Amino acid sequence: LNVIVYMHKIGFVHADLKPDNIYVRANGDITVFDFGYAVPLPFEHPGRGNPHIKSPESARLIQGPMHEGIDMWAYGSTLAIWFANKYIPKYRNSVK
Repeated sequence: LNVIVYMHKIGFVHADLKPDNIYVRANGDITVFDFGYAVPLPFEHPGRGNPHIKSPESARLIQGPMHEGIDMWAYGSTLAIWFANKYIPKYRNSVK
């Protein structure tokens, strides 16, 4: 979450946060990667992000520019997916 908060602080959104873009290392460190959809704010073209966990703004259900909330929505959706499926991310020793 620190990575996402830092990105927001410097004026960017990740825009594709999802379980597949989060690695948990054996020591408990969490790595967020795949910043290919990251965009500076304000960003007026919605539609970015994983279709299964998009925020209403990203899915064009709510009109308006993208904002930090889309990452927070995806973060919450990721946690919900893990808990609903009783899924604990597999520990990985290195990022691919």
